[in-house]
Amino acid sequence: MEGVAFSPMRLSVESGTTVTWENGEALQHNVRAATFDDAATDWSFQSETVGRDGRVTYRFDDPGVYQYDCGIHGSTAMCGVVVVGDASYDGTLPCE
Repeated sequence: MEGVAFSPMRLSVESGTTVTWENGEALQHNVRAATFDDAATDWSFQSETVGRDGRVTYRFDDPGVYQYDCGIHGSTAMCGVVVVGDASYDGTLPCE
């Protein structure tokens, strides 16, 4: 989380991978599950708000397309997708 963006915005991982988001700036952020389109996997997650050097982690066990945003800054400013396993995603995110 830096420059009011998630970096990378798109990430592909294998099932069972734990993803860590780290806040590299003074602004506070969080990570929350979102649905931008029909490709999204239904999931429920909302992290605590984190400041500089704060971290958020989540283990992705099941294949799917996990879309998320920052609940503080909104999906047009900060969003992303984690593509897990053999799932694929070629859509456009609202923050792109």
